[in-house]
Amino acid sequence: MIVDVIQNFKMYQGCSNYLKEAAKLIKKPVSDFSEKGKYEVDGENLFYLVHKYKTAPITEGQLEAHRKYIDIHFIISGEETMLYANTRGRKPDVEYRDDWEAAMYNVAGNESSIRLTPGMFAICFPEDAHLPGRNVNSACDVHKIVMKVKF
Repeated sequence: MIVDVIQNFKMYQGCSNYLKEAAKLIKKPVSDFSEKGKYEVDGENLFYLVHKYKTAPITEGQLEAHRKYIDIHFIISGEETMLYANTRGRKPDVEYRDDWEAAMYNVAGNESSIRLTPGMFAICFPEDAHLPGRNVNSACDVHKIVMKVKF
């Protein structure tokens, strides 16, 4: 997993052929990301989801890990906690399902906690189980983009 500020995003473009295209998208004005939904850039190779939601308690939910995509979580407004754990040595509680494009893992209590604020991003690779959208201190409205980059 990589966590950084948007000004440094260009440093990570070598991780995937599509990260260079993702870098162009992130430079677009925030107003281009105002409507919730799924937006295709290059079919199933690169697309993004615009999310607006209220964060939930850190004690709720499961971590997810993908096989086909790198997730790039970019915070536009609000703040959230993201839990992270490497999948190595962890058994999923829900085996990988192609229709979800994820395996699910219960929170074990030994995950790392990352605080994401506006202008920050997190890149989650297939071995990075993650649970975004959790409260920092209390529930908060979050507006973010999740880019899905073919791995």
